[in-house]
Amino acid sequence: MKRKGYILSVATIAWIGVMSWVVTVHPQAPQVPAPPGQAPGPAPQGGGGARGGAAVPGTESGWSTFQNRCSLCHSNPGPNQGPTAEAIRLMTPERIFASLTTGTMKAHAEGISEGQLRRVAEFMSGRPMGSSGAGDAKTMTNRCAANPTISNLNAGWIGWGVDSGNTRFQAASLAGLNAAQVPNLKLKWAFGFPKGETSSSQPTVAGGRVFVGSDNGYIYSLDANTGCVYWSFEAGSIVRGSVVVGPVTGQGNARFGVFFGDGHANIFGVNAQDGRLLWKTKVDDHVVARITAGTKFYDGKVIVPVSSSEEFAWRQR
Repeated sequence: MKRKGYILSVATIAWIGVMSWVVTVHPQAPQVPAPPGQAPGPAPQGGGGARGGAAVPGTESGWSTFQNRCSLCHSNPGPNQGPTAEAIRLMTPERIFASLTTGTMKAHAEGISEGQLRRVAEFMSGRPMGSSGAGDAKTMTNRCAANPTISNLNAGWIGWGVDSGNTRFQAASLAGLNAAQVPNLKLKWAFGFPKGETSSSQPTVAGGRVFVGSDNGYIYSLDANTGCVYWSFEAGSIVRGSVVVGPVTGQGNARFGVFFGDGHANIFGVNAQDGRLLWKTKVDDHVVARITAGTKFYDGKVIVPVSSSEEFAWRQR
């Protein structure tokens, strides 16, 4: 089953202090009707047969399947317990999927569609199948020719709320355009997330760059004017919340950091200039703890919200 990526597209019309921009994410797979009581999902690509059914959209549905079909053995201690849910979460999606389709767990996965087995593998590992290594900027043809020093953040938009009041409002003086001009926006460039399936991460525009994450487990730094790629950082799990930036000290020559959380409840700080890891902290040890909301940077501190997929699992029952 081949996966088509998602596209980040940016339209611009003017520069007044900072670039005016509009971001949209376009899925590249058609939607198909779902059985009664289920949400529609992407059309299967390849495969077929008894296991070829479409999956419920969103990797979270994989946790619902795990809870209903797998947790009895994998989440309860005992002499016949298999690998714990925590141990499974450290595996690659390919390894989990192979165990469910051709390995020791095949008999226990009877009656679950191939699409939903992929969702189990992707949720438990925290990333789409085939994404490890595929999203590395080193393999991309649109690399930036140079990486000029970020001397000032000159922020156009940071995180979900843009300011400490979380207003989600961009003043016309900063945007460089008014409402009447919006219909005249034209596509300037587009960027595809390799192996990505969904993108919920709010892009941050600062220092002439766009910082954004995706479910393929990578964070990217793109040139805001051309869309070329400065660097990528592989977090290893879905980045669903907003990416924020702020000044840092005591980290060598790093002047600004990029901060974000992932699907395994880790928070990262990386150098905004070159994507080098500055630090990594796991903020919650619960098996389904995730960072799905946006982090906030304030007064040298990173404020982190934590969520869980348990509520989603119960709602799916």
